[in-house]
Amino acid sequence: MDGKQPSPTRIIHMRGSIRIAGIYLILGALWITFSDKLLAEIVSDKVQFAQISTYKGWGYVFITAWLLYLLIENHTAELAYNEKQLRLITNALPVLISYVDTDRRYRFSNKSYLDWFGEAVNGKSMEESLGKSAYQKISGHVDAVFAGRTVNFEADIPYKNGGTRFVNATYVPDKDTKGRVKGFFALVQDITERRQAQEEIRLWADAIEGCAQGISVVDPASNRILACNPAFANLHDYRVDELVGSPVLSLYAAAELGHVRRQFERADQIGYVRFEATKLRKDGSTFLTQKDVVSVRGDDGFILHRVVTTQDITERKQAEEEIRRLNEELEMRVSERTSQLEAANKELEAFTYSVSHDLRAPLRAIDGFTDILVEEYAPRLDEEGNRLCTVIRKESQRMGTLIDDLLAFSRLGRKEMRTEQIDMKELAEAVFRELYSDEDEKRIDFRIGDIPAVNGDAALIRQVWINLLSNAIKFTSRKKRATIEVGWMEHGSENVYFVRDDGAGFDMEYADILFGGFQRLHDDKDFEGSGVRLAIAQRVVHRLGGRVWADGREGVGATFYFALPRI
Repeated sequence: MDGKQPSPTRIIHMRGSIRIAGIYLILGALWITFSDKLLAEIVSDKVQFAQISTYKGWGYVFITAWLLYLLIENHTAELAYNEKQLRLITNALPVLISYVDTDRRYRFSNKSYLDWFGEAVNGKSMEESLGKSAYQKISGHVDAVFAGRTVNFEADIPYKNGGTRFVNATYVPDKDTKGRVKGFFALVQDITERRQAQEEIRLWADAIEGCAQGISVVDPASNRILACNPAFANLHDYRVDELVGSPVLSLYAAAELGHVRRQFERADQIGYVRFEATKLRKDGSTFLTQKDVVSVRGDDGFILHRVVTTQDITERKQAEEEIRRLNEELEMRVSERTSQLEAANKELEAFTYSVSHDLRAPLRAIDGFTDILVEEYAPRLDEEGNRLCTVIRKESQRMGTLIDDLLAFSRLGRKEMRTEQIDMKELAEAVFRELYSDEDEKRIDFRIGDIPAVNGDAALIRQVWINLLSNAIKFTSRKKRATIEVGWMEHGSENVYFVRDDGAGFDMEYADILFGGFQRLHDDKDFEGSGVRLAIAQRVVHRLGGRVWADGREGVGATFYFALPRI
């Protein structure tokens, strides 16, 4: 503010003083001029004239005093009204307005100061009100305004009350007629939210600018492009400035225009759509795109603009088509291989039955003739001859068992499954009773708790229990008193069932071959068997969508687990 120009407040006071002085001057001049002339014409006696002049003078004093009182009272009321209006205006403004004197104390502040700081600041120093850190941040600007310069700045100010704010501040010096600074007016605006909004807009702008997907903003009324990022322009082989303002529909193949218009209308109705469309490059070549359209509405509900993201999906579609072609080719190959496998299985099945039939006939003959030989010629045979006959019968019977197990193993893959809910505890107990009788010489302590039911084929699961329990009974046969335990535990989405025994056990080094067909870890003279029962159990569990494994220690016992999906 120029020191030669009076402030608005001073102008108000000057105008009021001039008006009062002017009225007083006019009334005084009129009174003196006309009252003296009138008195001179009426009164000729000098003594009487002097007396009346004295009274006239007192009358003048009283009248002018009364007039001055009225004028000053009116002017004071006018000043009070103007001050009230000024305070109403300053309090209504969303900025902090204050006046600071040469002692750097607040002499005036509007309501925003109270709202911001939570306390009155009038009469307090700037450092006391703002806090030491904040005052140090602005002290240089305060020095500048007291040096007579108008100051405007933006800065982060760490206020004592209210935390750090980003403000825009203007300091205007208040000068007297001689140009000396008497104080300054301060206008401070909190622009923290505006700055944050600008920063957010900048971040979004940077993100959109650097986004690999094409992004454009379209005017819904004219369907012209208001803005777009470089990625959008590059997709069409244009520059950004070439596309801004151009009709967005000019970038679509002619056959797509009706489809695109309908999708835009649908986006305006429901807010968002995704569709595919063929677009044009600058040279007229086409490419397939995926469009995501968002219609943005204002507070009044009207659509402000559409934001459209564009992605070139030409390569993706080509890849999808290639995958579809490969899938069809794979399905055809699988179908061919399945047919071949079915034919091979039928041949294998026929071969298995043929072989088993062809093998059983000589086995029956060997067993029968050996039996006759023992019955009729035993007295003629020495001890070694009788022993060999016994071995022949035993091995022929073992061969029969192997053939039966082989047939059972081959039938597993062909059996159609019927799913039902199975009481596992009841089934395991029933199987154990079939396999073991209390009259047996060996005593078995059989333990089973409450185990959950399962969905599956009852015949197949029964076969699992038969094979695992018979395995436990067999490998505890050398103990006069054995323990077999059936239990379960949870594991993820599975129920894990187990059969634990304290029999012969096995070396964990060979755990991987336990479930192989016709694999044995013990000598046949110790424990008879074909080695196929565990393989059958594994194959059944796999068909039911489960898995099997075992844990054991040689001479201590073994535990066989099978896991099935929980109901």
